[in-house]
Amino acid sequence: MITQNIRYLYLKFTIDAAGVLAAVGIPILLINNIYTDSVSNGGFEAGINISGQNMIF
Repeated sequence: MITQNIRYLYLKFTIDAAGVLAAVGIPILLINNIYTDSVSNGGFEAGINISGQNMIF
C-alpha cells in the first residue's frame, strides 16, 4: 500500500484499527455464544444464542 501523501493519517489509522477490532470481535462473540444440546434418545440441537443485556457504548 502506498502511504505517501495521505492527508488525514491519524483518521485513517483510527478507522483501520476499528475495522480490525470489529473483524476480530464479532467472530469471538459468535464463538462464545454457540451452544449444543444433546439428549440420550438421539435428539440434538445446536445454535447461536444472542440474547441478554444490551451493550451501550
